Amino acid sequence: VAASLEVAESPGSVQVARGQTAVLPCTFTTSAALVNLNVIWMVIPLSNANQPEQVILYQGGQMFDGAPRFHGRVGFTGTMPATNVSIFINNTQLSDTGTYQCLVNNLPDRGGRNIGVTGLTVLVPPSAPHCQIQGSQDIGSDVILLCSSDEGIPRPTYLWEKLDNTLKLPPTATQ
Repeated sequence: VAASLEVAESPGSVQVARGQTAVLPCTFTTSAALVNLNVIWMVIPLSNANQPEQVILYQGGQMFDGAPRFHGRVGFTGTMPATNVSIFINNTQLSDTGTYQCLVNNLPDRGGRNIGVTGLTVLVPPSAPHCQIQGSQDIGSDVILLCSSDEGIPRPTYLWEKLDNTLKLPPTATQ
């Protein structure tokens, strides 16, 4: 008689700074021995939701690499086979941001819910801002102050304040 295999609820999302290690959780319960355990981790990249990629695979007692961009950076957090099939991703990159799915099968158990889903967001500190002024700098004229950064996840925002009773900055100042 086959029982039900159940993947536990995941925390929903993980955030990690670029270059750090992310741990993506996935555990399950089963009544069958782990002889026929099959685990596939997939990612739906934020940058291209139409191109899911395999991250890592455990099947027939062996681990197999997924997409080349994960080679040497991904592994299971524990010794396989196990009911904790969480993975780590070393040296996280912005392109690792996406929705990760762990698909678990362990025959003869059938999955009631055999998929766990976790979002990964790789945070990137903002780069030095590029600031500029548009418009005439004559007294009484309107000007537009602009600042932007090439990088930053989440996207950096800027707040402008008028400083009273301070030394005047030269018109070429950018900070």
